[in-house]
Amino acid sequence: MVRNRENEPDWQSIVKRYRKRSNARAMLMVLTAFGPFILLTICAYALRLLSYPLALVFCFLAGLSVIRIFSVQHDLGHDSFIRNQSLGDTLGFVCGIITLTPYKYWRKVHLMHHRHTANLSIRDNGDFPIMTVDEYREATPTQRFQYRVMRHPAFLLGVVPFLLFFVLQRIPFGAEGSFTKTELRSVHWTNLALFSSIYLLHLVVGWEAVLMIQLPISLCASTFGVFLFFAHHQYEETYWAEAPQRSFYITGIQGSAHLDFGSILNWFMGNTGYHHIHHLCPAIPSYRLPEAYGENPALHPRHRVTLGMALTTFQFALWDRDTEKLVRFADAEDAAT
Repeated sequence: MVRNRENEPDWQSIVKRYRKRSNARAMLMVLTAFGPFILLTICAYALRLLSYPLALVFCFLAGLSVIRIFSVQHDLGHDSFIRNQSLGDTLGFVCGIITLTPYKYWRKVHLMHHRHTANLSIRDNGDFPIMTVDEYREATPTQRFQYRVMRHPAFLLGVVPFLLFFVLQRIPFGAEGSFTKTELRSVHWTNLALFSSIYLLHLVVGWEAVLMIQLPISLCASTFGVFLFFAHHQYEETYWAEAPQRSFYITGIQGSAHLDFGSILNWFMGNTGYHHIHHLCPAIPSYRLPEAYGENPALHPRHRVTLGMALTTFQFALWDRDTEKLVRFADAEDAAT
């Protein structure tokens, strides 16, 4: 495992070769993201009266399609998807209506995440809370309980998705001073477009049908999205360091996971599984990440995280400075006795 700057390859010259954007490939990804979402949603509505359990299967698949749409929005936020910025901003706004994520507001938050990933000196960056082993041992019982709740999978997957996508991204609390007027307006315009779309849909199919179909789709998408974001950085042998010692290369190649969930889920994820390369160079379009990975061993991480492995990441909750790994609560408590 590369842990110091002396052993870093010349990765910057490598990633530069893959930054070129292609309008044709971008439009193909738009079609393969929005097309399945629309088709699967229509099928869910059509099947709801025949068999609601079957309709829920299509809701689940439509929710996964939202993840692919979010991958498009994600690239647009980095200006790494299409060459026309004005068209890109418009497309990003449309994506944000479906993903429940205001485009320009989220873009600011996400860039902060990139700036401070794996930085123990600055951890309040829109990421999941993280304590070191020493900090946890010195915390009060109340602080320990609060931290355990925030790191528990029932909270992370049962509360955070609804709280984030249905509440916080509708009303950006504490945003004053941190965001421009344009970024804050993106929240309000997204809300207006979202609620108008829901109302128009209600006029066509009725409120009951909207709740039966749209709510499961959004809950599936938001829950899987939070799970992906967690799995990208919270596995056992990830990387954290204080600001002076932090390596940008190691932050990407070791602190950001290569998720391989199988061909079907990988397709729905829109190549976001190559998250380690994305953190090295956000300017690489997602549709070029597979070739960057395939052609360059220097861009291969030590660990490939499968779906089964990702499901175990919730048990790793504390950063151990000595072993440079995430450890379990039990590990920290056993070592203290």
